[in-house]
Parts: sequence; C-alpha cells; structure tokens
Amino acid sequence: MRMIRLAAFVTTGLLAQEFAPPKPTPHHLALQRQVGTWDAVVKVFTAPGQPPMVSKAVEVNTLVPGGLWLTSVFKSELMGTPFEGRGIFGFDPALGKHVGTWIDSTVMALAHPMGTCKDGCKEVTLTFEGPDMTGKTVTYQNITVEQGPDRRVMTLHVKGPEGTFQPTMEITYTRRK
Repeated sequence: MRMIRLAAFVTTGLLAQEFAPPKPTPHHLALQRQVGTWDAVVKVFTAPGQPPMVSKAVEVNTLVPGGLWLTSVFKSELMGTPFEGRGIFGFDPALGKHVGTWIDSTVMALAHPMGTCKDGCKEVTLTFEGPDMTGKTVTYQNITVEQGPDRRVMTLHVKGPEGTFQPTMEITYTRRK
C-alpha cells in the first residue's frame, strides 16, 4: 500500500513540478579532489617505542552522480590477512558537518564518522565511536590532511583513558598516475 501511495505522490506531485537536484556546496566540491586511485603506505603503531608495522594498500574513490557523496574502497593486508574497507563520505548542510559511514573486514559495527574541515577542506577531522582490538568501545579521531593535489596523509587516533588522543595508524596516499 505504501508503494502505491509513493507512486501516486511521485506521479502527481514531483512529475508535475520541475525537479531541481541540490547544488553541491564548497564542502561537496572538495570531495572531487579525492576521486581516483591512490597507492598507500599504511603504518600501524602497535606499542610505544616499537617500530610500526608497514604495509601497502590501494584506495579507489568515486563520486556518486550529482557529486554529493564520495564512495571509497580500501584494500590492503593487515598483519598478513587481507583487509577491505568501504566508506561513503559527504557533507550534511543541515548538520553543518562532514559525515560518513565506514565498514571493514575487522569489525562487526558500522562506524558513523562526523566532523569538520578547515583550510578549504584540505584538512578534515572526523570523530566516531567503535570497538578497539579487544572489543571495547572507544572514541577514534581521523585527521586527513591534503599535502598537495596528489598526496594526502590520514592519521587515526584513539582516545586513551586519560582523555588524550594517541596515534594508532598513519596512511600516506599518493595518487596513481
């Protein structure tokens, strides 16, 4: 019954009016800079004073038609195991925030990062709750900084018991030519 009502609304309401898709804001337009295939070097910090575990990755980013959302597919190896993550990122004008979703092959929870940007969205800071390696829910902070048109660095931090954020991972992306 709902589908019939929806069809009636669409045919009598929307089709009778001219449909104008929303115009991307400068925040949405900044997403275009991340489109493409990116080779990445992943550093995972396991313990203070220990060298990081280093691996390579590939990220492929595309815009959803209309330019309002960026989809991301990230593939790597994590401690000898294949790793894959997928995200959708954009800007919600009603909230005035950058928003997203993230899933990957290491957790059974959907992450909902949200945050702000500065310097023309060349630096984006997103915060979200999620499980750590032990399953305990912690607060993460993801800071991505564009260092030029073909290079960006993302640092993932976790909030410790003392309330400060400590880096747990750094990914350096280089645009594939």
